[in-house]
Amino acid sequence: MLLPFAASVEEADARLAPLVTGELLERVAAHLPAVWLDGEDRGVYADYLTRRLEPPRRFAEEADRARG
Repeated sequence: MLLPFAASVEEADARLAPLVTGELLERVAAHLPAVWLDGEDRGVYADYLTRRLEPPRRFAEEADRARG
């Protein structure tokens, strides 16, 4: 596992999350293979990721705790 060798995930999250926009996530979702979507609209995937960006982003905190 590489996590113990990583720098702070929370610091990286704080620095990088603002670069991920709704427009970027929509562009990413546009490239998903249809088979991955299981009949869902691509917007569902972009919306899910957009919600994951809303604070608090506990996954960053949990990753740092696991690094400890």
